[in-house]
Amino acid sequence: MSGTRIIPKKKTVSQSEPSAAGEESKMVRALTERVQQLESALQDADACLRAVMDAMPPCLFFKDRSSNFIAVNLAFAGVLGKTPAALVGRNDFDFFPAELATKYQADDQRIMTSRQTEKIEEVNQVGEERRVVEVIKTPVTREDGEVIGLMGAFTDVTFRRRTEEALKRSQTFMNSVIENLPIMVFIKDAQLHFVLLNKAGEELTGYPREVFLGKSDRDFYPPELAEAYSARDREALAGGKLVDIPEEPLETRGKGQRILHTRKIPIRDEEGRPLYLLGISEDITERKEAEEKVRRFNSRLEQHNRELQDFVYVASHDLQEPLRKVQAFSDRLRSRCAEQLSPQGRDYLDRVQDAARRMQTLLEDLLTYSRVTTRANPFVTVDLNEIVRDVTAEMEEQMEKVQARVEAEPLPKIDADAMQMRQLVQQLLSNALKFRRPDEPPRVKIHSRIVTSPKAEGLERLPIQDFSLNARNPHCLLFVEDNGIGFEEKYVDRIFVVFQRLHGRGTYEGTGVGLAICRKIALRHNGEITATSQPGKGSTFILLLPIKQTKALPTAEPTWERTTKK
Repeated sequence: MSGTRIIPKKKTVSQSEPSAAGEESKMVRALTERVQQLESALQDADACLRAVMDAMPPCLFFKDRSSNFIAVNLAFAGVLGKTPAALVGRNDFDFFPAELATKYQADDQRIMTSRQTEKIEEVNQVGEERRVVEVIKTPVTREDGEVIGLMGAFTDVTFRRRTEEALKRSQTFMNSVIENLPIMVFIKDAQLHFVLLNKAGEELTGYPREVFLGKSDRDFYPPELAEAYSARDREALAGGKLVDIPEEPLETRGKGQRILHTRKIPIRDEEGRPLYLLGISEDITERKEAEEKVRRFNSRLEQHNRELQDFVYVASHDLQEPLRKVQAFSDRLRSRCAEQLSPQGRDYLDRVQDAARRMQTLLEDLLTYSRVTTRANPFVTVDLNEIVRDVTAEMEEQMEKVQARVEAEPLPKIDADAMQMRQLVQQLLSNALKFRRPDEPPRVKIHSRIVTSPKAEGLERLPIQDFSLNARNPHCLLFVEDNGIGFEEKYVDRIFVVFQRLHGRGTYEGTGVGLAICRKIALRHNGEITATSQPGKGSTFILLLPIKQTKALPTAEPTWERTTKK
């Protein structure tokens, strides 16, 4: 009707008919004003529906009776890597495998023939990318009932905006879109009275939409809650921009109180005056309940791990006293009674003292392991170059004995516990010296690079893939390479677990705690550690650490079982 013009037919009015001409002129003016009012109302409705389409997250597409695309929104076109104009006039066979395209068009024709809306879960494939989407397809009819096409919406991609062609659809078609959305949509006028509520809103609130229309929040909710809703409504209308409410309560009939994530968007006329308020609410109650369960579980896990740490520390500390007595009396027995012992007795004594020394080393390593958290220092800016220089200086005598050489490239400064960084580097260098090849002096190379993407080379080997890597939160990827005996990579998870050894004590000394300490230090620094290796060709230990510590220090320590990447 916006293009309709009424042109009054010219008529010659005689002097004998002044009254009749005046009445006719008034009728024409009244009719013209009525048409203008209808045109203005239609423009307001179009603006309202245009905002609804812009705010909806699903991708939308429209097809004609032959299943050719006649319009799509930007979100849908973006999924296919095209522009909306590039899709118009084409069909599913131009973008999808023939098998899928055949199924899509069969669904279209069935739906348009049956005149029934369907929700379909199906596999969508664009190029090499496959996804499962939930599609809602509904027929579009003219006022005379003839089916002229089909509308579809799928919800795997957040909705950015509607195409302008879709925004010009009729009010009936737009109501169909709103009705089939799986999240609650409501519209209020400038006085904050409800003028629209979709089916999902009815199901969520437990009331038919007729109860809401023409009324405000004060007619349904307690005064304080109603005022909170209205305050955010007024904020959106006055500010002229989207108001995002991550959590707000909603009292429902039949479902009790629900938690919603709501977005409110003002709808304005051409002069910028607020006309309507669009609201979109997602029920996140189940998600919040799941998060609370995880929080409680983590709290219990932290408590259990603290108890475990206390037990390890106390047990290791208290066991040293009887061990010292064993060592003291065995030493006294050797010094005072060695000549009186038979060869077999001296052998037994040697075994006792050797076992006591191993136990002493084991207890010391366990204490070191527990102290990663019980005696941790705050994070400060640490120069890794200084750490490597200090550690190599301390180990100079050990390195000279085996003719070892350490080459270190320039390393960055990071937020860390300096003592634990020294401990970590010392353990990795000691590991390289211990597991050296007999025919070649140890060579160790230390280098690093800064990574800002979770897809950076080298990260795929880490057992955990949830690092918040980006340009604002860069990480340091530290490499410690040696030319030692190496190991089979199938054991890479095992070497970082307490007491796990790949070689017997008779071949290489140690307790199997050193690399477990390294991993515990890495985890305390919100990082990770792994290794690559080949037998006889050396090993490379890969350590990922944040440059800046942006997360709180973890209070829950990992259990002694390695969490592996799946």
